[in-house]
Amino acid sequence: MPTTIELVDKGDCRSIGLDFTSQCFAFSPDYLGAIATARSGTAGIFVCQDDDGAAYVPVVLFRRRFLALATLLAAPSDALGNPLKPARQRRMLTAVVEHARARRLAHRFTQQMNWALCDAAPVGAKSCAFGSYRLRLDQPLDSIWSGLHQKHRNAIRTAERAGVVIRHGPDQFDISFRIYSETMARNGMGSDSREFLEAMLRSRDFDVFCAVSYDGDRPLSAIFAPYTRQGAYYLHGGTTDEAGKGGANNLLHYQAIRTFHEAGARCYDFVGARLSADIGERLAGIQRFKARFGGQLQEGLLWKHDVSNAHCLAYDALVHLRSRAANKPPSQDIIDQESRISDGRAARTPRL
Repeated sequence: MPTTIELVDKGDCRSIGLDFTSQCFAFSPDYLGAIATARSGTAGIFVCQDDDGAAYVPVVLFRRRFLALATLLAAPSDALGNPLKPARQRRMLTAVVEHARARRLAHRFTQQMNWALCDAAPVGAKSCAFGSYRLRLDQPLDSIWSGLHQKHRNAIRTAERAGVVIRHGPDQFDISFRIYSETMARNGMGSDSREFLEAMLRSRDFDVFCAVSYDGDRPLSAIFAPYTRQGAYYLHGGTTDEAGKGGANNLLHYQAIRTFHEAGARCYDFVGARLSADIGERLAGIQRFKARFGGQLQEGLLWKHDVSNAHCLAYDALVHLRSRAANKPPSQDIIDQESRISDGRAARTPRL
């Protein structure tokens, strides 16, 4: 276990001495401040010291009624932005949970952000297998282009011949946010707030590729992807009904890849890939789109942990009663969904 562990508040994180441009964007004090405001809570970085040096774990702390919650924002990292080995990662995460229990910081660790894929879970946590397609950018652009699926290359050429253009920068935010929020609503999913994404756009510690593809003046698809030298993350995006015609979205992502490559990012993480067999046609299509950019499927874990069983049981009972009164099923995270559909068969990914 770590010899020392301390939670450094977002306002003091710059004193740690980390180079935030070499860490995942979620370590940034600017991001920590933005998500703390969005969750009406606070955020910070657990600094864990052991014989192998320091490790860093960013979290956001907030409340829902009487339940104190914590959410992991990125996988534990060393000072250079490298992931910890699984055994050490498990020790550090277990120490963080125990520290939160001892200091009464949280009754529950909710499922971490889906880009914060871990190679291990803390002792006693509930977890499920999850993945992400990650494209290595430390290779020549010619090699990246060759690694694209032939259908993606054809779609990109088609879009270029049709005159699709990509515009990126803060001036594209309004249209990008509209496409993203409409796409999420169309699929029955919630979206992050405009204020939260605008705060990310103003960060000093990471850049954001905020871009829209156009056919003339008609917007077709959008990307909102923060990036540092550690990597780029496809957090938000969306399409209009016309985006699938002519490869506009393929071209948009390829322009993102070129931008991240030029900036020296190590990888492009497409964020999120279910590993179970029964994911439905819509998710299978999304994952096929991601996979065809040539990234490798990285497998890991999503986890959550009830720190105080009594508080969690009471809260869950209240949520269940409210759901029954509203005649709605309780919301489920990915871990719950994967547990529900699991039938013991070996996981497999959609055919490309």
